[in-house]
Amino acid sequence: MNTASLTTPAAGGDAPALRVDHPGPRTRRLAQRLARTEPPAGLSLGLTPHGLFVESASGAVITDVDGNRFLDFVAGFGSVNAGHSHPRIAEAVAKQARTAAQAMSFGSPVRVELAERLLAQLPDPDDYRVLFAASGSEAVEMALKLARRATQRDQVVAFSGAFHGRTQGALALMGRWSQRQDLPQTTPGAYHVPYPYPLRSPWGPDPKETTDHTLRFLQTCL
Repeated sequence: MNTASLTTPAAGGDAPALRVDHPGPRTRRLAQRLARTEPPAGLSLGLTPHGLFVESASGAVITDVDGNRFLDFVAGFGSVNAGHSHPRIAEAVAKQARTAAQAMSFGSPVRVELAERLLAQLPDPDDYRVLFAASGSEAVEMALKLARRATQRDQVVAFSGAFHGRTQGALALMGRWSQRQDLPQTTPGAYHVPYPYPLRSPWGPDPKETTDHTLRFLQTCL
């Protein structure tokens, strides 16, 4: 697939558009059923008690089970950055599913080609290797193991407010206390420093002052 020519397909119809007030009747019923089958942490329901239940999605538009249409500014946190239901991506996924949906730890021509294409984006591809992961959390866990193995050190610095995943090692780097406050202990060895973001800096809006404070904070941790 030539990814350079990928464009997000336009979704037909206007969006945003509400056919019924949100949450609609089907959304309410599904929310009640969901509450009986999944724990609250199992699914992000957004900022409302009922959340959003997706019937279909195309391009940047999500249609819920009540026919309401919403603009999607999340894009799967980047996993659908070419748009929902892109026809070329859907066909490539279907083709692979028909050929071999899973090969465990075996190689395949597609796997080799993907690794080669990724390495081709680097200035010195011969100096690098590709390690595939099934999720961002798994990738962070791999990075932690590699960093600690390569440096023979166990301490890691992360930014406050950052999201790195919800597995044990990644959760230790999580800069959002609300998402790990109920756990008795996560993997030790993580230190958090404020991100140098003047708009929400505890040291005021001046960029230089914020950066200087962050660097001093980092030096203290090191």
